[in-house]
Amino acid sequence: MHKIKPQKSQGAGSSPSGPITAPVANKEPFYLAKSPAFAALQTSVKGLHEVADKIPVPGLKEGTKGLTFVLDAMQKTSQNTSDVDSLTKRIQELSEMLSQATSVLEGVASGGTQLSDRMQARIDRMSKAWTDSAQKVKDLGAKPYMKRLMAHDGDARAVADQVAAVTWAIRSFTVDSLIAIEYALDDTRNFVQQSSARIETKVDDILVGQQIMVMKQDLARGVLPHAVRAPYYCNDKLRQCYPGTRVDVLARLAEWAAHSGAAPVPDDSDPSKLLTARVFWINGPGSAGTGKTTIAYTMALILDAEHKLAASFFCSRDVLECSDPKLIFPTIAYQLGQFCPAFGREISALLTLSPDEAFSVVPRQVEKLLVEPLRAVKDQMPPCIVIIDALDECRDGGATSIILSSLAMHISELSPIKFLITSRPELHVMNAFKVAQLDKVTQRYILHHVEPQVVEADIYKFLNHKLQMIRETYSLDDRWPSMKDVEALTKMASGLFVFAVTAGLLIQEYDDPEGQMKKLLSNSQSDKPSYRELDQLYIQVLNAAFPGPSLELASRVRLILGSIVLLRDPLSVADLNNLLKVSAPIDTTLKRLQSVIIIPEQHSKPVQLLHPTFYEFLVTPGRCIEPFLIRVDRHHTLLAQSCLDVLSTLTKNICNLSDPWTLHEDLEDFATIIRKNIPSFLKYACYNWAYHMSQGLLSDTLLEKLDHFCQNHLLHWVETCSLLGDLHGTTVALKLAQSHLSVCHMALSYCNIC
Repeated sequence: MHKIKPQKSQGAGSSPSGPITAPVANKEPFYLAKSPAFAALQTSVKGLHEVADKIPVPGLKEGTKGLTFVLDAMQKTSQNTSDVDSLTKRIQELSEMLSQATSVLEGVASGGTQLSDRMQARIDRMSKAWTDSAQKVKDLGAKPYMKRLMAHDGDARAVADQVAAVTWAIRSFTVDSLIAIEYALDDTRNFVQQSSARIETKVDDILVGQQIMVMKQDLARGVLPHAVRAPYYCNDKLRQCYPGTRVDVLARLAEWAAHSGAAPVPDDSDPSKLLTARVFWINGPGSAGTGKTTIAYTMALILDAEHKLAASFFCSRDVLECSDPKLIFPTIAYQLGQFCPAFGREISALLTLSPDEAFSVVPRQVEKLLVEPLRAVKDQMPPCIVIIDALDECRDGGATSIILSSLAMHISELSPIKFLITSRPELHVMNAFKVAQLDKVTQRYILHHVEPQVVEADIYKFLNHKLQMIRETYSLDDRWPSMKDVEALTKMASGLFVFAVTAGLLIQEYDDPEGQMKKLLSNSQSDKPSYRELDQLYIQVLNAAFPGPSLELASRVRLILGSIVLLRDPLSVADLNNLLKVSAPIDTTLKRLQSVIIIPEQHSKPVQLLHPTFYEFLVTPGRCIEPFLIRVDRHHTLLAQSCLDVLSTLTKNICNLSDPWTLHEDLEDFATIIRKNIPSFLKYACYNWAYHMSQGLLSDTLLEKLDHFCQNHLLHWVETCSLLGDLHGTTVALKLAQSHLSVCHMALSYCNIC
């Protein structure tokens, strides 16, 4: 095995006396002994010494001595200010963490508590890194005077390298410890040093010729790539408007849809644009919960029954393909081909000649997949509507403005197709709708401009109906609920339909509707902002499900909830169990949360959140409470590690094909072969390990798992992705991993896949 070779720091000098030689002339020499940065570093190290004295855990105090020796060497050399600041920050973080754990660690010192092997291993690894760095600095000072004089530049650079090594050791210890503490993990291992050159060679071999293989695969498929779960009928958690509610907006939409022929020239004197608009845009407040998707779903049902719905794309951050902006127009074109066979033939002809058009940039997609085929079959395309819901839930927020600007550029050429779009009024979306070509053909409907009494009346109708059903289910008194209680609950909703839906589910969930109603109403405070009411509702849901949870239970709940809200594609209960390796069955935990989480009766179907507002609540400090708050970067790190653990089970020819070179299209029932040998959780890990790594924190544990994957299973992963029809995704994943690793020099020196 090769030792780590940290990246070299720039511009250090050396000294003719002391253990390390003094600085030579530099562009901008930085004399640490008199600098505020070094004074802050000295204070931080002193604080760490004090903490270590209070908690004499084996190895910790010895390690701080090594740290002090490196500090003395830094004082006699010229170092980069940012290196000093970074080390100071890491030492402060470490001191704070150890201070918070003082009571536990003092128990270890007195023999009253047993320090876990995992924690001791982390401390030993960090202390060893410090003492190793100190020894290397001592070795420099032990050289004869003339050798030190001749090697002054190299010696100072060597000190800078040891500063980087110490900084990385502290950072890695902090990240691994925080994750282990937060999620009660049992899988921390010792630091393994591997050769980065072998990884680099393997990755280079894979990338050579990969683009050619991607093109062959796309040609063989012969189908326009599309998001299969984007149509309105593919999401079983969607609900239509309760009868008698949203009357105004549905009436306006019906009138707009009835005029689906070629639009007359917009008349500036017509402020509503209802009869001339090619686009109908519904937007609501700056957060979810106002019912935009419910309205879009209701219109999809109505238009489909009238044979006017040509395509629908319901964006969702819960589903990877439904949050990919590059799949929106290919999916719409695919559905248009089913709606109008002549259009479909034009798309097929295009794919035969230029299959790569499906992967082009968004503006070109609109031109090649919509405008040109439509121009060829215009007389055969009937007046129709395309629905794009929750555009703001695309993964790449900036891409939404590109989607809208591309639509604006060609909107006059897309008749007789009209577009119903819903989104939040985010800045980039608002600006895109201000583009002249789009603005003059867009009818706006702003939900939060609807009279409050109209919205309240709709919510009251919904709640009254829901509570009557609960009364009948539990055979409650005919006087329950009182009109006063329904009115109070309606007021608490503050115009948010998601509050009404969640409240109804919470009231019926625990076999005590009357008690749940009382608890809910007791939290009402009229002076709170509207989303504080929703937060209070979610807090009540969590507290009711897990009253006074133990540390172990809280860790398990956080692990499960964090995974559900941060997974790019939802997984079933069984797949979650296989990915996360939770000690207790996941469904046991989730059954307590059915007022906010949808658990399908069919075990093979994915678990999903009832509404995106629960995601926003869980990941926002100041809204969610301990111990349920999800710290996003830490949890992405955990998911990356879980994905890499799963990928370590990959083998060559995972589907046991008799001839791996046979075209997939020539294999009988290939889809069944894939389902049998590549389960959903393994498929998820193949697609998303690099994404979670890019969103998380680097640490020795994560890098060890990544290194093991690169050394032993990289080719297996590429082969599996090829079977799944996503070779292109392997290139994207590797580039994403390279980009993320480049932010940390020590990480690159440890596991270099650049």
